[in-house]
Amino acid sequence: MPLTEATIALVKAGAGVAVLARWALAPNLAAGTIRGLALSPRGLRRRWSMATLVTDADDEDAFLSRFAKLVRAHGPTAVVQ
Repeated sequence: MPLTEATIALVKAGAGVAVLARWALAPNLAAGTIRGLALSPRGLRRRWSMATLVTDADDEDAFLSRFAKLVRAHGPTAVVQ
């Protein structure tokens, strides 16, 4: 299912189960409309990567470097439990 909201709607309707990040489920977990179960004692971790087009433009390199720094500082760090 390509949309998280649609996946959650199917789970709420009793039409299946899903493996999703806890942050994506947080509002529904807080509301008590679904429940989360740990898949392992420590949850699951995902390694994130960034891909860019190779260019010769210095201004793009500076922009991408700043963007990568922001992602490293504030990117997805939640652990599903």
